[in-house]
Amino acid sequence: MPPRAETLATLRASGRRVTVQRQTVLDVVEGSARHLDAEAIYQLARVRDHGISLATVYRTLAVLKNMGLVEQSYLARDHAREHYEPVGSPEHYHFTCLGCHKVIGAQDNPEIAKIQDYAARGEPIPWVRVFKVPEFTYFPHKSHVRAGVTCQSCHGPIEQMRVVGARTGPRLLNDLANLIGLNPDPPPLSMGWCVDCHRRENAARDTQAPLDCIACHH
Repeated sequence: MPPRAETLATLRASGRRVTVQRQTVLDVVEGSARHLDAEAIYQLARVRDHGISLATVYRTLAVLKNMGLVEQSYLARDHAREHYEPVGSPEHYHFTCLGCHKVIGAQDNPEIAKIQDYAARGEPIPWVRVFKVPEFTYFPHKSHVRAGVTCQSCHGPIEQMRVVGARTGPRLLNDLANLIGLNPDPPPLSMGWCVDCHRRENAARDTQAPLDCIACHH
């Protein structure tokens, strides 16, 4: 984006008033390193100007976009949310989480920056497997997302993990405890653990989670 003085001069030359609220919106868009939608811009603008309205933010963004000072991008797959950034920003890639729909850029996460670097060099990304579901299982996350089950319910505090993973498979101590009749709780992410969770969710929220084997096993 042009220097601030030039931007304001462009607004005045177009016959538009340079109000305090328009300057506030402009400051938020120019000053943020994150990808902001109109609601986020509104919340940040309210910190500086308690009287600003969401409608004013939308009108100001429309003006800045029409004048070529702000770029509008649809970063969600369904084009449901638009984000704004200054025109002339360095080229970069956007990644949208399919679960929470948060938009992440290379400047937000060093691991995402690595992906952008590979793309810029035209090189394939050397994927490293960190988790593997057994070959005989079928386990997409879609049904859990639709049911409102959080990632932390199964994987623990993933927001604190550098790489999300899980320990699965047989547990010797658990098997021995069962063998001598102690009947311990099933270990996390085991079949018994999942079935118990389905039963609890069905009883508490009537989620109709399946209890039959073929739901997850070939």
